[in-house]
Amino acid sequence: CPEGSENPVPCPAGTNSSSQGLPNVTDCPLCKGGYYCPMNGTIFATELCDEGYYCPPGTAMPTLECPTGSSCPTGVSMPKECMEGFYQNETGSSMCKECPAGFYCEYNTSYPIICPAGSYCPSGTRYHNEYVCPNGTFSSSTGLEDAASCSKCTGGYYCGSKGLTAPTGKCQRGYFCGGGSSVATPFESGYSSNFNVSYAGDSCVELNNNTVNDICPAGHYCPEGSENPVPCPAGTNS
Repeated sequence: CPEGSENPVPCPAGTNSSSQGLPNVTDCPLCKGGYYCPMNGTIFATELCDEGYYCPPGTAMPTLECPTGSSCPTGVSMPKECMEGFYQNETGSSMCKECPAGFYCEYNTSYPIICPAGSYCPSGTRYHNEYVCPNGTFSSSTGLEDAASCSKCTGGYYCGSKGLTAPTGKCQRGYFCGGGSSVATPFESGYSSNFNVSYAGDSCVELNNNTVNDICPAGHYCPEGSENPVPCPAGTNS
């Protein structure tokens, strides 16, 4: 009621007031955040902001659509950014979507990001190196979904750390790396003497030895980068 009022003037839409004696329209408080006040002369804000929209203080009608990378459940004053492991690529959504396998989703993600080489990304992955290929494996491909998709280390090479995009280097001479080795000098058989290694007579690893990454056995030699032991030639013995 400004000076000289003959009748009270309703507070405008987007405001509400339960107080008496207001002298100016500027004294009408803004509608509470998370609510909207569509009518003139509103006393209490009772209309919750619609799902998929956000209503900052002073909203007359819910017209602000929730942006991508966020969610807007009923009654929010500001969009709620998607947490790590979730995303939202559509506007006007009330909830975020779980990040799909083969991708990762950082905070406030609108579009999932392809999982990088050396890593794998199951559903809900939060950042690029949350899950990395284990020792003895590598991956030069993107978009892997699980650890089983990582490649076993190439024969003749070893993969000595996690998250590799290529083998670390060649197997050391005196040893052979048939595939999947995590060290340059594998000794998986554990025998204390070459003469006790069950591998002998030829170079058919799969048939004659329980391991494919080991110290070079008796009767053989292994140059650098050996995938299999090489039999000592006729006329020699070891």
